[in-house]
Amino acid sequence: LLLRPRSRTLRPDTERHRGLRADVDGAAPSTPIVCGDGQLAWEAFQANAPVAIISDQEMPRMSGVELCRNVRSQNKEIPFILVTGRQLELSTTGVAEELGITKIFGKPFSPADVITAVHDATRESSVRQVKAPA
Repeated sequence: LLLRPRSRTLRPDTERHRGLRADVDGAAPSTPIVCGDGQLAWEAFQANAPVAIISDQEMPRMSGVELCRNVRSQNKEIPFILVTGRQLELSTTGVAEELGITKIFGKPFSPADVITAVHDATRESSVRQVKAPA
């Protein structure tokens, strides 16, 4: 799921996350871009200017970590939130820190918590941009 300014957020679309999509659609200060798999999410990222990304780890054609690695090659600052059933594995391997993953949510997760993380991360990101020297 990518969020773009009403705002832009990018998010891959899976059956398991339809509830999150509905919650984000209703609560986030952004317009979601829903993608059917990791490769489509990568293409949408390149074609749009998302303000945040919510991604599942387990996706067809490109995992969430692979998507994050690609995104980070072009944008080190965009908030990247990962939802996974392998939270412990990702936390202990150092991949999350290496890629600068903003937040990892284990499954099952609370859509409200994900929305709060998106709000917090995009607010922090916009504050950094305002404070950055010209």
